Amino acid sequence: MSGNILFIHINEWGQFRSSDTIPISQAYQLASLRANGFSGRILGDYQDRPLSPSVVREAILNDPLALGFTVYEENINRVRVWASFAKELDPELTIILGGPQITFMPGKGLLHMPEADALCRSEGETVIVELAKALSQGHSLASVPGICIRQGEGTVETEPLPPRQDLDSIPSPYLTDIVDPTGKDSIILFTSRGCAFCYTPQASGRRIRYHSIERIAELQHLAGKGTRDFWFTDPNFAASRKRLVSLLTAIIEQVPGIKFWCQIRYDLMDKELAGLLQAAGAHTVAFGLESADPEVLRRIDKRLDSEKMAEAISIVKQAGIEVELFTLFGLPGETFHQACKTLDFVKANRVAVEGNSISQQLYLFLGTPISNAPEEHGIRPLPRTKPGYLSVSRDFQTTAMSKEEIRRMSVLWRLTRSDFVDDVNEGRNLFERAGFVTSNARDLAGRPEGDVCLAKVFLNLEEYEHTAPLIDRLRTSHAEVPMVRNFLATPFAGSPICLD
Repeated sequence: MSGNILFIHINEWGQFRSSDTIPISQAYQLASLRANGFSGRILGDYQDRPLSPSVVREAILNDPLALGFTVYEENINRVRVWASFAKELDPELTIILGGPQITFMPGKGLLHMPEADALCRSEGETVIVELAKALSQGHSLASVPGICIRQGEGTVETEPLPPRQDLDSIPSPYLTDIVDPTGKDSIILFTSRGCAFCYTPQASGRRIRYHSIERIAELQHLAGKGTRDFWFTDPNFAASRKRLVSLLTAIIEQVPGIKFWCQIRYDLMDKELAGLLQAAGAHTVAFGLESADPEVLRRIDKRLDSEKMAEAISIVKQAGIEVELFTLFGLPGETFHQACKTLDFVKANRVAVEGNSISQQLYLFLGTPISNAPEEHGIRPLPRTKPGYLSVSRDFQTTAMSKEEIRRMSVLWRLTRSDFVDDVNEGRNLFERAGFVTSNARDLAGRPEGDVCLAKVFLNLEEYEHTAPLIDRLRTSHAEVPMVRNFLATPFAGSPICLD
């Protein structure tokens, strides 16, 4: 058997140095292809390194067996552009789409994308090898398991492939040097697959599979090449405390001096574990909060104690490790007031609103339980016509929050972002920041963030006559709010404003 498979990795919002632009899924597939006698390459299309059509043309003229894309809601339109371009160059070229947007995409989605030939429904490492075997032997796509293809005016699903239980049997894209770490800020690593929350459970059958501790060879290999910062992207990096302790101990003993980001269950956290994380090199730990309101958490079947979460945050910070919190707004049954509780919780626990702590509206991605039956969860999709390959995404309101209130929450989170706050505190981009506040004044009504921001802007500009009424309003209506209390306690050096 022989032949090459071409991949195009699209992340038009990420810069090359970002770990987000590592084509990790396609790299795993390419490693599996090479292990089975095939070849291939991955082309990247990034914000600061856009892919040239001439490079794609040359690659297509090299007569690949197939062209593969990893598809997300955010890149699917650009995927379609490149796929159409490839089909114009070679109408017989087989184009297969995989990734989170594809796994549970309804078959009609394929009918709305004439440039694509197949949707990958099972694990890509196995499907791509079976596809390469079929195409190299001249067999039809119908012989390839784990995909969806056209049949007549409809589609048909071929026999699904079970997920591989021994993750170590999947070749490493790092140990095979498919991924070059040169120029990257950090490197993505997986030590497990599967999760019990959100999209992943349906894809993994609510089962978590683990690499053995021996897979730490990837860390050793990359550290030997000079990489010092890693991003463990496992949704359940700490599902098992026993395994986590074994992994951290192995890192301390075998790969000292590295740094990493990871996500951990808050209810596992104690001083002993925090100390072990710190010793292993954790610079940031992320917790899944979602909401700080008990009633909202109950509705989404997430058992979480906000007081214990606050304690876990404190323990991690005391160990010298930064904290990030995954949060969402627009959750089933969540009111605007309840959504504000989450923002207030993040600020009260002094978690910087940056990275994953920049909350976003709930996305109704294909395959999530809420997306499968939105009305049962009080979600009301907006009346918009979409092709079958797109999800509801953020185009909805709920029985408890209107689209205007959802937008209002987005504005509040934007105003609290670290880059926004730092600009105002340090006197940068003042007119731009003030313009955002004034243009969203209606959305900020009743909350102190806008008045604090404008007051700081006017102080920086020495516009004291405009500052005084804002400070009076903050003292009258929001003096008990920590951020207001801290602001009012700040000496306004050189200003004629009196707070007595």
